[in-house]
Amino acid sequence: MSQLTIYKASAGSGKTFNLTKEYLHLIFRYPENYRRILAVTFTNKATAEMKSRILTELNKIAKATKSEYTQDLKTEFNLNDAEIKYQANKLLSTILHDFSKFSVSTIDKFFQKIIRSFIREIGIQPGYSIELNQNEILQKVIDELLLELDENKELQKWLSDLAFERIEKGGKWDFKDEIQKLANEIFKEEYKAFDH
Repeated sequence: MSQLTIYKASAGSGKTFNLTKEYLHLIFRYPENYRRILAVTFTNKATAEMKSRILTELNKIAKATKSEYTQDLKTEFNLNDAEIKYQANKLLSTILHDFSKFSVSTIDKFFQKIIRSFIREIGIQPGYSIELNQNEILQKVIDELLLELDENKELQKWLSDLAFERIEKGGKWDFKDEIQKLANEIFKEEYKAFDH
């Protein structure tokens, strides 16, 4: 029977530590698992960090240098120092020699991979490319947001306060540009990385 473990955590609470621990446990239990594990993150930066952490910790364990994961793995799998070193060395070598199957990716890359797997079934031509017109989408979202003003009193108050503040500072009351700038910030890699 499969088991689903969900970690809910805020920034700086050790998500990467726990996910690396889970990943190491899975590959120590079944060494070929690295080919079957789906590890997805939000940003390219987080993806690189996760891959690096897994490989770095495997390397530390293989070289018998200090790793925060060694004792836990030894206890879980009843391994002595020589056995855990051997196992980590073997895993590291296997992953590095089959690196393309060591998959830690962003959510969008994962979904693109799924779409590419079913292009015939969903009627898409081979060689397609996905283009996201971010500005057009943001414009539609902002328009929908403004349409909710009558029903959402909290939003109405916030936007009214924003308009008054802008007028007091000598700016224009039309704050659509400000919302667009804020929305654009959300799509930047640096902003998304801050959530980790």
